[in-house]
Amino acid sequence: MIDIKLIREDPDVYRQAAKVKGFDVDIDELLTVDKQLLDARRKLQAVKTAQNTAGKEIAKLQGPDKQPAVAKMGELKDQAKKHHEKIEQLEPRFQKLMLCVPQIPAPEVPLGEDETDNVEIRRVGEVRTFDFEIKDHVELGELLDIIDIPRGVKLAGTRNFILKGAGAMLHQAVLRLALDRMIEKGFELLTLPVLVNEKAMEGTGFFPIGRDEAYLCERDGQALVGTAEVPLTAYHGDEILETANLPKKYVAMSTCFRREAGSAGKDTHGLYR
Repeated sequence: MIDIKLIREDPDVYRQAAKVKGFDVDIDELLTVDKQLLDARRKLQAVKTAQNTAGKEIAKLQGPDKQPAVAKMGELKDQAKKHHEKIEQLEPRFQKLMLCVPQIPAPEVPLGEDETDNVEIRRVGEVRTFDFEIKDHVELGELLDIIDIPRGVKLAGTRNFILKGAGAMLHQAVLRLALDRMIEKGFELLTLPVLVNEKAMEGTGFFPIGRDEAYLCERDGQALVGTAEVPLTAYHGDEILETANLPKKYVAMSTCFRREAGSAGKDTHGLYR
């Protein structure tokens, strides 16, 4: 989450960041809610200070002088309740808006509407040419009987597939190769939950923006992860790590549960995730 102080200091930068990244967040509304929240907190703190002072004074009073002071304490309690309720009302909206504010894009990154505006930075190697008609992985997989897309679709709908025999073995071999390479580089392998709470999804930036892309278990307040990045990044959530123990090098893999909402008809040919 962006530091609200940075947004207060230069709101135009974040307005522009939201615009170019396509984030639907009203920076003006955020600053208004922030101002109201600050005001309510200041008033609450002032009332608490007055309560502390009044409490000390009451302890010194006796007889008829004490009753007005007690009545004043009751008024302060009512004021504190009012300001506290105001804060409770504003905080959810403030948090929701803050979670939608994007990071400022790097100045060297070109702007564009979609992938067609991508700029090629460099090309490594030569694109191979063949003197025969090449087959894609789907054709090859079906010829070798290692991919079964029709039955995958039958079981789970569009974009699903089944790997068979050598296809399944190849998949596992590639995963193991990747893990072995990472472990050789000093990364520790973690097996992590693929069902996490909403705090983990928010803390890693997948909620609220990507909420429509997630499979939700609303009854339990949990979601299936779209990448092992979520539980891996949230692993040390709410912890303070000692500098002497850094860096932490972890690697994990998981099934990627993504609805891909709004992507119907796009990139539907071939194996997906």
